[in-house]
Amino acid sequence: MQANLVHLLLQIYPLLRFASVLHDKLLSQYILKAPSEDPIPVFTINSLFTFSNSLLVATDDLVVTFYSPQDLESIQEGIELVYGVVQDLDNELRFTASEPDKVAQELKRLHLGSDSKHLLWFKKCFLQIYSIYNNLSLGI
Repeated sequence: MQANLVHLLLQIYPLLRFASVLHDKLLSQYILKAPSEDPIPVFTINSLFTFSNSLLVATDDLVVTFYSPQDLESIQEGIELVYGVVQDLDNELRFTASEPDKVAQELKRLHLGSDSKHLLWFKKCFLQIYSIYNNLSLGI
């Protein structure tokens, strides 16, 4: 493996780590949440599950680019794929947290309202991923 690719792969690792934490949070705290007296509607779970699944597939595709032979173009495509899924999820959470529709009401009930500490966690996670992506874009 070339030295510049080793350096690039070490820079990609934090992106994978944050994407994995984001996937885990969606899965464990919202999708697989134990039923309570006020269960989460199926359409809300399906929406979050779609993002969770897309994020898992995108990170898996990025990891596959680490295997020989490494190709800078395929690595860049993998990074773009992860970034795209994260951006879509971020846009969905921002949109639904500010719109008075059915999904927004459900996400607010899931503690993802515009002022909740959970939404703040997502915002910080997204900012970290965007920062890593910007650093990677400058370095490639």
